[in-house]
Amino acid sequence: MNMKTFNALSIFLLTINLSLSQNADDVLRFSLSENFSTARVNGLGGSFGALGGSSGGILINPASLAIFRTDELSFTLSNHSENIESIFLENSNSSERDKFSIQNLSYVKNLNIDSDWNRLNMAITWNRNNDLNRQFYMQGFNENNSMINNYFLEEAQNTPDSLLNYFDGTASAYWTDLIDLTNPNSGENQYFSNLDQPGQMQSLSINETGYINELGFACSGAYKDLVFVGLSLNFLDLDFLKQTSYSETDFENNTNIESFTYNTDLHITGEGTNFKIGTIFKPISNLRLGLAYHSRNYYSLYEEYTSDMVVNYSNGQAIDYFDPNLDGLRDFETEYYNIYSPAKTISSIALVISKKGLITIDYESINYGSGKFEDRFKFNEENQTIINEFTTATNIKAGLEWKFNNIAVRSGYAILGSPYKNQETGQREYISTGIGIQNGQYFIDLSYIQFIEESYFEYNKLSSMLNTSSSRVLISCNYKF
Repeated sequence: MNMKTFNALSIFLLTINLSLSQNADDVLRFSLSENFSTARVNGLGGSFGALGGSSGGILINPASLAIFRTDELSFTLSNHSENIESIFLENSNSSERDKFSIQNLSYVKNLNIDSDWNRLNMAITWNRNNDLNRQFYMQGFNENNSMINNYFLEEAQNTPDSLLNYFDGTASAYWTDLIDLTNPNSGENQYFSNLDQPGQMQSLSINETGYINELGFACSGAYKDLVFVGLSLNFLDLDFLKQTSYSETDFENNTNIESFTYNTDLHITGEGTNFKIGTIFKPISNLRLGLAYHSRNYYSLYEEYTSDMVVNYSNGQAIDYFDPNLDGLRDFETEYYNIYSPAKTISSIALVISKKGLITIDYESINYGSGKFEDRFKFNEENQTIINEFTTATNIKAGLEWKFNNIAVRSGYAILGSPYKNQETGQREYISTGIGIQNGQYFIDLSYIQFIEESYFEYNKLSSMLNTSSSRVLISCNYKF
């Protein structure tokens, strides 16, 4: 066994003040929302801020609730298929997944009043705002760089071995002898690599699972069926797990190291709250104008982080660094913190055509640069990164619906702007189509949504392009009474 392992306990006691792994990407991850609610709304591209009659509209503009004239129960099921292509070192790898889930549940209570304020409605809604599931894999032969020399070694320089970071892998690389001190007793804190020359296969596997669910309580009123106002108070439930496995194998220029694998697990759970207010105005019988405001999401989060590294040497020795305090258990670190996601404003317009069809458009604005960690002293650097890298994005959604007796056909399109200032990646596009069938008090809606995104992924100075193509089928069943 490596002699440094016997001293691990004393070193571990000196590393209890290590910072955890929060960064600007965490705030962005929990600020982005998907464009899914009910089948009718998504058949129209997610544009429903000036309309009523679907519980998905309440999520966009609470004033939409005031347009309901009956009680209603509804539920929506979702089937999601996704393909992610990674391009790394000119190699392409694809990962596919399918997932079935409940997308939306709602109950609307209608109360008619004999006055100018002629309707008071209330609703309970539940929606999966974000599906955080994602899997992809990247692999390629790198002749020029290894993470040993180009990341672990560079990050460790000028840092005492007792303060090497458990979260960026430098401590793991040191205790498994991938890197070592040039002169341990000099106090210079200079390191060298035990890799002679790069030239090896690099592989990275990412498996993310999780969700952000929203439970909402809404109330609304209608004034002479001309002005509609609404308010909702919403509670968020968040669970996110990210498992990363990175390895280097087949070293062609090195006879000492055969392979190493570096694994990390990040698990975040928490709760959040927000409120939404909105109004819809009907200046003439076939025109609807809507305006809504979504407050920041305030999240209170709890994080657990674990990592381990296994190195296999050509002499048959294997070093597994997962237990810095030598108690036989894999070590993990925890932390509590709070974040604010950005607020959002939505302007909407809809034209109803002779009660046979409609055209609807939503325009959204959201400043991703205003997201932040609550503790501005502890996370000052991370908050500044958010301001420097993220910007205001505009989302445009549009839809068309036409009715043939008791059948309605729909089509929609949405383009969600990039949150990044460089605008090179991060833009998302949704193309949708749908159909609705009415039979008395029963309504069934079906929609198909195609989603396209090109994004940029970076892991410890390695980068890859990700081309995501996914499709989703939503089916909503509604009962009005």
